[in-house]
Amino acid sequence: MHALAYVFVDPTEDLEIAVADKMYPFDDALQVERYRVNLSMEDVFSYLIEYSDIQVGDPNFDIHNIDVVKALREYFVADDEEYLYWDEREQHFYYYSTLNPNGMYDWYDLGGRWSNTHGITVTHEEAIAHPPSAIVVDEDFIETPPTNEYINIVNQHHHNTIAVVDYHF
Repeated sequence: MHALAYVFVDPTEDLEIAVADKMYPFDDALQVERYRVNLSMEDVFSYLIEYSDIQVGDPNFDIHNIDVVKALREYFVADDEEYLYWDEREQHFYYYSTLNPNGMYDWYDLGGRWSNTHGITVTHEEAIAHPPSAIVVDEDFIETPPTNEYINIVNQHHHNTIAVVDYHF
């Protein structure tokens, strides 16, 4: 899916470089140090529904029956490498990841599909009149900020250039 984001950048910097610097920490493809991700039983159930032939309402699948769920781990094994682990002490599944936990987009385009409507930057007045799906301000990527919070952020950053970004997630 595509969405519109406004990226607040220093007006003295090159726009393209400044936007790239602000967007970089939120790139889905950014590799990070390996970390552990704990899963709830509902998470496991959702994955199994999405990636296996198990159907919602299947009478042979009970999310609360640990033995049944453990038996379904075969869906999380590829090339004899285990991807889903069971923590006996904590009684939950987990996996390891190097995917960016702060990832918010696959790719982005400055201006993008909105360049004919908005150009590659907007004024603060335009930003308030046409709120985006997300904003990137300071070190944060904020999806759909509440109206009052959004207006406060725009007003607090009146000195910044507001770049228009089409991002895909």
